[in-house]
Amino acid sequence: IIHIEQMKVLKFGGKSLSNGEGINKVISIIENKVNQGEEIAVVVSARGNATDELEEILEIAAKNGDYKTPFESFKKVQNGEYQEIDLSVEFEVLDKLFEGVSLIGDYSNKIKDQILSQGELLSAKLLTAILSKKGINAHFTDSRVLIKTDSKFGDAQPLEQVSKKNVINYFKQNSDTVNIITGFIGSNNNNDTTTLGRNGSNYTASLIANYLDAEELQNY
Repeated sequence: IIHIEQMKVLKFGGKSLSNGEGINKVISIIENKVNQGEEIAVVVSARGNATDELEEILEIAAKNGDYKTPFESFKKVQNGEYQEIDLSVEFEVLDKLFEGVSLIGDYSNKIKDQILSQGELLSAKLLTAILSKKGINAHFTDSRVLIKTDSKFGDAQPLEQVSKKNVINYFKQNSDTVNIITGFIGSNNNNDTTTLGRNGSNYTASLIANYLDAEELQNY
């Protein structure tokens, strides 16, 4: 049984999760902590420059340019050396959103948040799958069900009480796993995806550490 007060929240930024040495190091840090019996939760950013790349592809789509070529290379980079891991759900969401933006030639902040959020979802999905293959009991955690926010797309503010309750309940129910949590994203009362501003993953990690009264927050 987990003792939440001994919980350590580890936050990994985009650079530390990039292909090659980056993500391999993250995996070994998590493995070591699990093997030492530490209680950890992991918050991840989008990998590499994914957020900027998604924004660039969005701009190209809005100008009715060829967004498909950069999107194809984005997909390859996101899978990295783990081409066998299935990220098609997120890629399909992006495909539809980019196509819609391209047809209309414009987008709202709400659409932009939906697009940018996929970077964190891809990151957490991939890391969870890699860890699971290595025999670690890792669990993909979509922070949109935990962190409820107002509707200020692009720079949403968390609603403290409901978010705290969600986080505590979630960790009680998922206490025997390493929860791999998407940083940067939340959702409003209509369950529309929101983002917490550009330093959002750090914000997510500190909120979760705070709500759980964690022993420490380690930022990589």
